[in-house]
Amino acid sequence: MRGPFRLLAALRTDVPVLLAGGGTVGTRKARTLGDAGAKVHLVSPEATEELADRAERGEIRWERRRVAAEDFRAHRFAVLALDEATTREVLPLAEGSGCLLCCCALPRAGDFALAAQWEHHGFALGVTSGGEDPAGAGAMKRRLKRLLEGQHGPAGEAHAAPGRDDTKERTP
Repeated sequence: MRGPFRLLAALRTDVPVLLAGGGTVGTRKARTLGDAGAKVHLVSPEATEELADRAERGEIRWERRRVAAEDFRAHRFAVLALDEATTREVLPLAEGSGCLLCCCALPRAGDFALAAQWEHHGFALGVTSGGEDPAGAGAMKRRLKRLLEGQHGPAGEAHAAPGRDDTKERTP
């Protein structure tokens, strides 16, 4: 990522996200995107068994080929779940497309990084290292989930009354 700006955003679920790479990193990213309600368009010659199963069930769209420049022009967001060398080969294909990139192997080359995210009592929560330490973000997510569930339980009473902003009162 080019700078320190951090943003967690709620994006439209009807806008497909391009996922280039069907390996273990691609599988984790597809899970994150799918769990958040995103439409995932996987472009990869090969895919893990989990991704192939998701495609078979219609949860993701899978095109069995290498990613091309047209793919970036057809999408607003793309996740490159590729190794460093392949990411470097693919980056020029995205230039000038207007597609924002998450580059898993080269986080500073991208425009955004996915957060380790979860939902708690109707709130979307996320932890990010800007792509620099995904394992650390995942570990922090698990610690925070345990902390929050320990205070309120998985289905506790942390909700605000409709129309009432009592955020300060319920923040642990």
